[in-house]
Amino acid sequence: MATIVKRGDVYRAQVIRKVGDKRICRSATFTLKSEARNWAAEVEAEILRRRRGLTTGIASNDGKITLHRAIQLYKEERVPGKRGERWEKVRCEKFMRDLPFVGKLVDGVTPTDISDWMRECLKSGLKPSTVNREITLLSSIFEFARKEKQWISTNPITLITRPPESKPRVRLVSQSERDAIVEELGYTPDTPPVTRMHYVALAFLFGIETGARAGEILKLRWEFVDYERMVARVTGGTKNGDYWRDLPLTPGAVRILKLCKQGQEQGRAGLSPESKRCRGRPAAAVRETSAEMCFPISSGYLDTIFRRARDRRGIKDLHFHDTRHQAATDMAQKLTPYQLARALGHRTLEHIMVYYNEETSEIARKLQ
Repeated sequence: MATIVKRGDVYRAQVIRKVGDKRICRSATFTLKSEARNWAAEVEAEILRRRRGLTTGIASNDGKITLHRAIQLYKEERVPGKRGERWEKVRCEKFMRDLPFVGKLVDGVTPTDISDWMRECLKSGLKPSTVNREITLLSSIFEFARKEKQWISTNPITLITRPPESKPRVRLVSQSERDAIVEELGYTPDTPPVTRMHYVALAFLFGIETGARAGEILKLRWEFVDYERMVARVTGGTKNGDYWRDLPLTPGAVRILKLCKQGQEQGRAGLSPESKRCRGRPAAAVRETSAEMCFPISSGYLDTIFRRARDRRGIKDLHFHDTRHQAATDMAQKLTPYQLARALGHRTLEHIMVYYNEETSEIARKLQ
């Protein structure tokens, strides 16, 4: 059992374990408690591997299960069907290709290995939030190895200190930026969409009206749009793990949805002459399987086309998700905090402050 005791300005770590009929005792001193804890975890893992070798007569993990193999099995057995399936598959492939310790036995990976890799990621310019997401996935892989496969007794991720998250974005979308994006996408306001690029423009405006996430917008289906109640139900899973949530619609959002419906109906009836003069693929070319979707475009297309339009107009530091910040700030003028949390799909009020980004000067002006 590992014990860590502070003596003066240093920490003394001691590990005592029994292997067979032998009692192993190791100790060392460190200036930081985290270093002492990581060292103790490494020593305990090493002793455990030796003990397994004595009791089974074979190498640890049968000499076969590397972290690479564990990631591959996790990708094959656990990722399919998950809400973030595509993202996890891509990251698993990245881990198998780039992790510096991916060739080690899964029970031989130490907290120091992970900490060193984490620091290198941060040095390379990755944001702390991005690194934390990858650490969370790596932790899920180790939990898979620990709970389901019983290849390890301890998840090494639990013994490291994660990087602190960066401050939340504070970014609103100005009217001039909205106009520039819409114009760059070739869309004329208040007209039915003709091309797929037009649907990107309408999705952008819909996000500003409702605060819906890009993934939620693209999941909207006509059968779950209720104009009478001014509600659209998002199905197929949400970011918070719910299977569905109801999205309150503004008059502007309803107008956008009706334009999308009109554009799809015109597209099925036959291309209008206007479509031949528009940039982008005709919306009428959308597959029949997408006909039930309000915005019949893929997430990859939305992201790529939006970023290209933004860059061509020289707009700096604008993400599609910033439409959520703008919507939250606008809706806060009319809704109570609890109503705003419900509208945005938040479970706690503290998340509201991440997206409510009204200028302090504007608040002061209202107090006069």
